[in-house]
Amino acid sequence: MTTEIVDPNCFLCGSDATSRDTDYGNRRFFVCSNEACGEYEISRSAMKRLEGNAQFKQKAMSKARACRDTDKILEIIVTSPQLVEATLKPRSSGNPA
Repeated sequence: MTTEIVDPNCFLCGSDATSRDTDYGNRRFFVCSNEACGEYEISRSAMKRLEGNAQFKQKAMSKARACRDTDKILEIIVTSPQLVEATLKPRSSGNPA
């Protein structure tokens, strides 16, 4: 069961956002109210790694914005001990939204 909540801040830009936990709480799916941002799913480990990385967040915002009204979603995950990736993936019945 997912619980939809309104976060006080979008992780990427700081605006109001609707979010919910996914993947048994290991990830969070955001729909940001800021037109310069968008919707994305980010792992909890990526959130920890990127907390103070404004440059990565700015680039990810652009990718999230590009996903609005498409069949894709931005996924931000840790892929190795040194690497966090933001990639577009297709929406499917197993994906949020």
